[in-house]
Order: sequence, then C-alpha cells, then structure tokens
Amino acid sequence: MYWQELWVKAQQDTYETAILTLIFLNGLSISDILEIKSPHIDFDAGWFQLSTGSIYPLTTQSHDALKQLGDIDSQRWTETANRLADTYPSLTEDAHRLLSGALWATNTELQHMLELTGEVTTPILPLRYTFPFSITERLYFRQPTDIVIKARETLQDAADWLYTELEHKQVSIVSRLFNILRQGSLVFLLASTAVNGLNLIHNVLMGRLLSPSDYSQLTFVITLQLLVGLVPTVLQTVVARFSARYQAQSQEGLLQTLYESISKIGWMIGIAVGVFLLLMSPLIVSTFKLNDLGIIVPILISVPFFIKAGVDRGVLQGFDAYYWLTGAYVSEGVTRLVMSVILGYALLVFGRSLEGAI
Repeated sequence: MYWQELWVKAQQDTYETAILTLIFLNGLSISDILEIKSPHIDFDAGWFQLSTGSIYPLTTQSHDALKQLGDIDSQRWTETANRLADTYPSLTEDAHRLLSGALWATNTELQHMLELTGEVTTPILPLRYTFPFSITERLYFRQPTDIVIKARETLQDAADWLYTELEHKQVSIVSRLFNILRQGSLVFLLASTAVNGLNLIHNVLMGRLLSPSDYSQLTFVITLQLLVGLVPTVLQTVVARFSARYQAQSQEGLLQTLYESISKIGWMIGIAVGVFLLLMSPLIVSTFKLNDLGIIVPILISVPFFIKAGVDRGVLQGFDAYYWLTGAYVSEGVTRLVMSVILGYALLVFGRSLEGAI
C-alpha cells in the first residue's frame, strides 16, 4: 500500500512526520492540520484544541513529533500539508479507516460486544462515529473526568497498535507466542480442548466397559449435567457483558452491586432447580428406567454450586482474566469428569454384582 511507503519516506522530514503522525495516529484531517497553531497545543496536559472548538487527546507519538518541531513554521507547515493532500488525495480517508480499525482491534469493551453479538467481522465505522472521536466536541481537557481519561487511553492503545503496524517491526515467532500466552486466550482454548478430549476418552472407555443398559444411564446423567449447565451459561454471558462495561468505565460500585445481586439470584435459581429436580427424581427414575435414585442425587446436590460458578466465570470473562477463567473451566470440567468416572465405576460394579447373583 502507498501509505506504508509514504510513512517510511516521511521519516526524513520532521514536518511530514508530524503531519502524518497527526493524521494516522491522532485522527486529524488535512483541514484540521491547517487549523493547528502552537498556542493551541498543551503539551503538559496532552491535548490540543482546533479553532472549531473540537478537542483531541494528544497521543504519545504526536506529542513527540510536534515537540521535535519546536515553534511551528506556519508557511512550511501549510505547504507540507497541502502538498501531501494534492499528492495523495485519499490520504485522510485511508488513514482514518486504519485508525478506526485499530480502535476496534484494541478496545476490550468493543471486543466483548462482538463476542456477545456473535459477529465474526469487525464493523469498521467512519472515524467520526467511533469513540473517542464521536464526542470530541464535548471533551474538556482541563476537567479530568472518567470519560476524558478513557478517551485518551482508548486512542493511545489504538495508536500504539497502528504505529507498530506502520513501522513494520519484525517480531520473532517466540515473541509472538509469548504475547499470545501472556493474554491467556490461547491457554484457555487449549485447556478447554484438553477437557473435551478427556471427556471423549471417558465416553469411549465407558462405552466399552459398561453394558448398553448401564451406558445409557450414564449418558442420561451426563446429558442432565449439560442441560443444567445452560443456566450458568446464561448468567455468565450477562455478567460478562456488564462487568466488562463497568470495569471500562471504572464504576466499581456498580460492579460490586452487580456481582452481589447476580450471586444471590444464582444461588436462588440453583437451589430452586435442585429442589425441583429432587422432587421430580422419582418420576425421572421410573421414566428413564434408572437403577436407583442415588445415580442422580450427586448431580442434584451440585446444581446450586455449578450455577453460582457461572456468575464467577462471568466476572472473570469480563475482566479478561483468562488464566483464572481457564482454572475455573478446568476445575469444573475435571469435577464433572470425576463424578462421571465414579458413576461409571459404580454402574460397572453394580452390573457385575447382578451378574454374579444371577
């Protein structure tokens, strides 16, 4: 792409470097560039204001590039900006498209929204409709409110990511793997796959060891576990969505209230589901031809704890605490696997006892 070559070439001219940095990494247009004057820039506060009244957070890259210029030569500044605009008519459009994509790629809250909605592609919107540029006319940098701080952090994260892409810095495979492992998402995926693999091996072994009748009972109990597991999954999704939002907005009070309220609801739902299944257990045993009520009692007792665990997993997911989330998933999966193994062994022993008695 031409903008990649332009970025490398511009490093030889401090004015071109500053202007391109403001366009690519600060979201300004050529018309905005022409409105910048030295008095409008507050290097200490990290903001600058255009004559239109719009206020922009100054990214680290833009701050350093403008600092190198010192007092801006207005004539050279204007000539450089106009020359870039004439030579590359789509410069602003292309640069803002890249920055808008970087904002989506680095914003945790937006990523959670994509996960919850099931979108597989990033919906890159025009930059003026993307935070923080959607509220530049309402920012006031001398009031360090939460939204002002969030605007600066959001833009800086996107600028850092895009700057690395523009610089074409080669990262070794070891470094890339380390960065992925540090995020924890790959570990979570591998651990979940490992637990599913253990479940598959367990099912194959139980299918060979148990009689068709006993294996069908084991399969019923496993299916019952999965059905009950739908409830904590719903709670986890809700908690993850709102905990991510409250954390991004630094609303610890709302986050604590959310956790306490949903935890109470989780316990109530878990106890209610457990009691209901316990009352229905004689009907379940007779309908599905189970050997004994004791087969499903351990599942009924654990229902409230599994549902409450869904709330805790939601908080961990909202915080992007993938290592802790991995531990929660693995411990729950191992617990279910151990219960299934014990049940399978009990069915195996019970079946052999019956064969010996006959």
